[in-house]
Amino acid sequence: MWFECCDLEGKVDDPRVSKRLELLCQAVNKSSSMIVITDPVGNIIFVNPKFTEVTGYEREEAVGENMNILNSGRQSQEFYEEMWETIQAGKEWRGEFCNRRKSGEIYWAHTTISPINDDSGEISHYICIQEDFTERHNLRQELRKTNRRLAKEAKIDALTELPNRRYFDEIYQRELAHVRRFGGSLSLLMIDIDYFKNYNDAFGHTRGDECLQKLAELIDRNLVRSNDFVARYGGEEFVVILPGTDRAGAQQVADRIRLAVEAAEIEHPDSECADVVTVSIGAASYEAEDYPDYDLLEEADAALYSAKKEGRNRVCAVSADRNY
Repeated sequence: MWFECCDLEGKVDDPRVSKRLELLCQAVNKSSSMIVITDPVGNIIFVNPKFTEVTGYEREEAVGENMNILNSGRQSQEFYEEMWETIQAGKEWRGEFCNRRKSGEIYWAHTTISPINDDSGEISHYICIQEDFTERHNLRQELRKTNRRLAKEAKIDALTELPNRRYFDEIYQRELAHVRRFGGSLSLLMIDIDYFKNYNDAFGHTRGDECLQKLAELIDRNLVRSNDFVARYGGEEFVVILPGTDRAGAQQVADRIRLAVEAAEIEHPDSECADVVTVSIGAASYEAEDYPDYDLLEEADAALYSAKKEGRNRVCAVSADRNY
């Protein structure tokens, strides 16, 4: 058979055929691609030198073995079933194999498997051509990791490790669209640290950053439901989204947060409303079916302004009827 040409060593009488076979042998042996020929069940009949170079298996070690000696175990049974279904139907299969070298090291290969038919039209062999693209695969994976990290960093506040304002805007619009479409309640809390400029002036920005980190942790800890969402809105302001929460529920969450901050007893001698760090909170709520155009964010901010105006270290809540 033609794939035995490399063993013929001039045994073909016709010089023209011999020359063509020699040329074919050189092309196969010098190919930069791994070339493997198997029988119909995947037992190896022929490998070229590139196969040995990439896999670490010498020709004598590979021939007679099944191709599953390269199986890394990292691809599903369904993956291999789909591959066999394709080639046994007489079709060419293209894909990417995660294989294992003789050393145990993983490598990735772009692969094309083509059936070879005998004179009766039955599949007698498969020819497998593989390109090692491990380095490109690893670079691609690193790029994906970098992109995911950058995407995450674009949504996370570096200091507090809470979602940032950009991420808040994304979640807020999603929750707003959901409640407007399906109904129900939605509440928002705007939280501001009282006299935080005085705190920074007294203790410096390093202590100020530590204070922000502590409050971020306190607020997050006092949100008991998995779908409640807190973000750093900017400066010393935080914002909380409370899906499925009415005014009474929002008031309870806001009171819990305010009391937790006060109970932490973070020293703040330059505050004008207490000797410790405190927060003012504006809470806004509405039922979407009754108030589809209600600007929840604007109302929460107005409620926060009222809390500050009334002396700080307090919660002011508003619903869509503007009842503070």
